[in-house]
Amino acid sequence: MDVEITLLSDNAVNKKGLLAEHGLSILLERGAQQLLFDVGQGISAVHNAHVLGITFNSPSIVLSHGHYDHTGGLMPFVRIFPRTAIFAHSDVFTQRFSVTETNNVRNVSAPFTKEELEREGVEVYFENDPHEVLEGIWTTGQIARPFAADQRVTGLSLDVAGRVIDNVLDEIAIVVVGPKKALLLLGCAHAGVRNTIQQVEAMTEKPLYGIVGGLHLLDVSPRNVRALALFLRERGVEFVAASHCTGCKAAEVISKYVECTLTAVGTHLRFQL
Repeated sequence: MDVEITLLSDNAVNKKGLLAEHGLSILLERGAQQLLFDVGQGISAVHNAHVLGITFNSPSIVLSHGHYDHTGGLMPFVRIFPRTAIFAHSDVFTQRFSVTETNNVRNVSAPFTKEELEREGVEVYFENDPHEVLEGIWTTGQIARPFAADQRVTGLSLDVAGRVIDNVLDEIAIVVVGPKKALLLLGCAHAGVRNTIQQVEAMTEKPLYGIVGGLHLLDVSPRNVRALALFLRERGVEFVAASHCTGCKAAEVISKYVECTLTAVGTHLRFQL
């Protein structure tokens, strides 16, 4: 199975004329089929697709979780192809906040409601269990978390006072299952990379070849990043294309154990699974 990946929104760019922003959007293509995984926080993904010469074929959209930097670009897309389908966890439109130690409060929710999107003509489907969006392309559903310490939820709250921790239970990922191997797409890995990989292993008997997306390792110690890298190598992961919330230092550590590269808007990858 030949699969192509293009980064439409990311924290950096690799070509003049492209827009960078704190966000993520990944276009997955298999033949004539297309799937958008997240949509960035604004107009960057739509703009960058135009600059890169990408023609959309009304792709379905999967949202990894309900933070603004992964959902904010929805409206530009649904106005381009209003009859598309959006797949997400049922908590994706929950109100949530980032609360710092100095009580600086910021709303980090998705900027649209389900009703607002449906008024534009799209269909929104809540899928909390694994769901096959296209043949061989699955969402993980809600991710179990046996590695509790791997969660990346510091400073995230369901209330402005910061009393109710937001565990981002709506975090889901995408698994592309080929005849021989599988590929994992991560949005922000709030659920933890190791937890997500175990979920994938429970879903398919195919070995996990590679990972593309955000690993959320910016504030993780080199020791813990090294432990993750060893876990990846032990699980047979051969390639990591790290983006968005991973961090340069973490990617450098991972690269000592597993082939790892940092992505940017315009990065194009081809996999044979």
